Amino acid sequence: MAGYGGCGSGGCSRYLFATGDRAHEVMREHLASRGFTPDGQHQQLCRRTGVVATHTACASLHNLTADEVCSELTGY
Repeated sequence: MAGYGGCGSGGCSRYLFATGDRAHEVMREHLASRGFTPDGQHQQLCRRTGVVATHTACASLHNLTADEVCSELTGY
C-alpha cells in the first residue's frame, strides 16, 4: 500500500493505492473496520466524528486495474 496527500482551500485529501487479487474488497473491509459506512447517495463510504463540532471524512474507491484500487479520502 502506498499513498500521498495534501490540503488546499477545499479541504484535505489523501490517496491510497493497494494491489492484489482482492485489493478492492480488502480496502473496503479496511475502511469498514474503521467506521466508514455507505453514504447511500454517491458510492462513497463515510464516517462522521465529533459531537459538538462534527467532521466528515469520505472515501471513494476507484478500480485502476483488475488487481489495483485507489482510495480517495477527503475530509471536510
